[in-house]
Amino acid sequence: MSGALLGVLGAGGLAAQTCGSASDRLPVLEGIVRDREVGVPLVGARVRAEWAVGAPGGEQSVTTRTDADGRFALCRPVERVSIRVRARVGDWSSPERVVRLYGPTVSPQRIEFEVPLGNPDAYSGLFGWVADEGERPVPGADVRLEGLRAGRITARDGAFVFDRVRAGSYVLRVEHIAHAAFVDTVHLAPGRPLQVRIPVATVPIPVEGIEVTVRNIPWLRRRSDLYGRMSRGIGHFITRTQIVDRGSPPVSSLLRSVPGVNIERVYVAGRHVFYPVIRGAGIPALYVDGARVSLEPGLGYGIDVFLSNEIDVIEVYSGPASAPIGLPSSCSACGVIHIWTRAP
Repeated sequence: MSGALLGVLGAGGLAAQTCGSASDRLPVLEGIVRDREVGVPLVGARVRAEWAVGAPGGEQSVTTRTDADGRFALCRPVERVSIRVRARVGDWSSPERVVRLYGPTVSPQRIEFEVPLGNPDAYSGLFGWVADEGERPVPGADVRLEGLRAGRITARDGAFVFDRVRAGSYVLRVEHIAHAAFVDTVHLAPGRPLQVRIPVATVPIPVEGIEVTVRNIPWLRRRSDLYGRMSRGIGHFITRTQIVDRGSPPVSSLLRSVPGVNIERVYVAGRHVFYPVIRGAGIPALYVDGARVSLEPGLGYGIDVFLSNEIDVIEVYSGPASAPIGLPSSCSACGVIHIWTRAP
């Protein structure tokens, strides 16, 4: 990996988290998260605290992330309660700790977590965050390891995680409409996930003209839900960038690259018609811009009735358990395919 990946393995830069100056926002617990094997501070690790409230079964929780120095602060006031705290990075987590709090004080309790990132198998991983030259997080950046089908969209704090990745060398590519593209090579060792901090220059990518389209509130809300699912890595997504990079092939060809999706064909009226089938789940429910539609392969209407050069995003869910709320499947065990067009 070249020196262009600044701040690899625990470099500073972001100020330590604070809770503000209000008296009810003083930290009750703060600390640091490290790699158990080498003691390096871990950037972007999730720290979650849970505690019982009121009647049995009542639970509250708060989650935060570590900063560029691996530090975190839990700021929500908690009065005299035992909390269960755990740190997590992708699939790897620390042992749970139980801490007895005595309410907000000037001097918060301190705790240190160690996350065992090493694995005995051949899997590795890559995690970190994307920031501009002023150390401000860059959300919505498209992060890709070439050779893997699915990329990642950075979250609000610029964080991303690739877990359970085969060891080897990958080309790491980061793109964002308001920043210059970033390309470098990373080497992932077996059982040793790599942590990176990726700097991107604030240089807008030039575009030929701007198309302004007015959308209604329901459309914006649905798109917000889509981008939220993409940032959390729920489902499998084929983005506009991938479609263009592949030369805008038929939709059936795009879906062939999705794990667990087969493309079946029938011969109707002198031509072949293609339709998707999810292995173990059958023909999926199909949505276009939030509206349920149906395909009729027997009447000559297949998945390629939709033109890839008119599609913005395709999201695929292998079963009803992983499908978003509001997109019910056609049966108790079927999956869902949702096509978002460029101009609904």
